[in-house]
Amino acid sequence: MSYMRAVKAAIGGTAGIVAQFPFYAGIQLMMEHSGLGGIITQWFVDISNEHTFSLLTFFNSGLINLAVPSGGGHWVVQGPFVSPVAQALGADLGKAAMAIAYGEAWMNMA
Repeated sequence: MSYMRAVKAAIGGTAGIVAQFPFYAGIQLMMEHSGLGGIITQWFVDISNEHTFSLLTFFNSGLINLAVPSGGGHWVVQGPFVSPVAQALGADLGKAAMAIAYGEAWMNMA
């Protein structure tokens, strides 16, 4: 019971964060089950190569940040299509992951 009382007391300060993540999961599920994630993946494969992929991912991340401004939720939405494209193009997966992070941070500063 003391644990539950502590959780109840702490949730007040974190309610906004706790409330966001189910929405991000919902966005990801919609992208996955609607086929939108696959369309985005194919679009990236069609327009980029191993040299331009990180830059395009950076700008795409900034755009997606307008709808999903949280770092963790942002990765949940972008990771499932960015990772396979990086692998398909032979692009550096680490650079792709950092492009997501930098694009999200850049738009937060803007």
